[in-house]
Amino acid sequence: MVKLAYPAVVIPVMTQPYEMLQRNLIYTCVTRGKKLVVLVRQARAVPIAMKN
Repeated sequence: MVKLAYPAVVIPVMTQPYEMLQRNLIYTCVTRGKKLVVLVRQARAVPIAMKN
């Protein structure tokens, strides 16, 4: 399996669509950023994603 890595990753994390708020999706996005990871988020979105 080839692991992809990108120099920078920008992740929009919003409360809608609710189905996309999954811990494994956030983890995958964060681990792909090689030098920079930016979470553009609503305040409630990340805690909801961590519970799912």
